[in-house]
Amino acid sequence: AITKATNDAWRKFKEIRRELAKVTKDDIKNWEEDLIIYKTYAGLMIQDAIIKTIAKELNVASRLSTPDEEGRGIDGYINDIPVQIKSITYRNEVRNEQFAEDIVIIYYSKDERNADITFEYDPDKFKE
Repeated sequence: AITKATNDAWRKFKEIRRELAKVTKDDIKNWEEDLIIYKTYAGLMIQDAIIKTIAKELNVASRLSTPDEEGRGIDGYINDIPVQIKSITYRNEVRNEQFAEDIVIIYYSKDERNADITFEYDPDKFKE
């Protein structure tokens, strides 16, 4: 059984090594540009829009997080309450991350066909 498992793992390792050998510097550059310019920017725009929309609906103040706060898992604040904005797919994934109990997580979904973003939240979480 160990020999079979070793052979299977070795075959998979060689397959991955062959595929990695095909990766070029341009592939890495394109991937980084997509991540940094498009995905990060789009994510920040979604966060900002959701935070501002909720704050407007509740008639309270809001702001995006500072880099230090972002490093602690906070995307912004609604009525001085820290929030995280996550895709609904995040809820369905098994995560080992633990967030502070005082951070409110707001899940959203995005319809790729028409770029509509929907989200739900509990207004009571943002009362003083």
